[in-house]
Amino acid sequence: MADGLTAYTPWFRSSGGETGRRPMFFAHMSSPNTSYNQNGQTFKINLEATPDADHTNDFDEANSRFIVPINGYYFISYNVCIQHQGNRCTEDIGISIRKNNSTVVNYEDHSANSNDSNTLFTNMSGSAVVLCAANDQIELYCTPYNGYAVGTDANFTIGTGSRTNMTGFLLGF
Repeated sequence: MADGLTAYTPWFRSSGGETGRRPMFFAHMSSPNTSYNQNGQTFKINLEATPDADHTNDFDEANSRFIVPINGYYFISYNVCIQHQGNRCTEDIGISIRKNNSTVVNYEDHSANSNDSNTLFTNMSGSAVVLCAANDQIELYCTPYNGYAVGTDANFTIGTGSRTNMTGFLLGF
């Protein structure tokens, strides 16, 4: 090219033929902050906002999951903002990337284990390369492990907006 730039347009094939676009998404949480209990059950993190990026329209915001459009290796990452209001002190929270409701990776953090009068924030991040088949479902879950709350209030909040998000894209075959 005359300007010295070379354009690369990948073409991907699926059972439906050539898609012409690399599957990718960036989704975040939009609902109001929700309080959870440290000794509660595992729950899905709802990323129900209209995705900031969803080049192939495969992120299902109504069900907070990415529906894999074509076979391949996908890079998936997340950031979850955990908030502890004054005098809350929780520990050992796990965040997992799941494929078809089976854990691919689970990252644990001691979260905020300081009983403080201020609001404390912890950002938990993780990533994985996941081999997927068409129609696999990728979701984000939180597990507040039992028996680890040490403060006067064992609740925590997941922050909304772009602070809590998941992103993914097709690496290749």
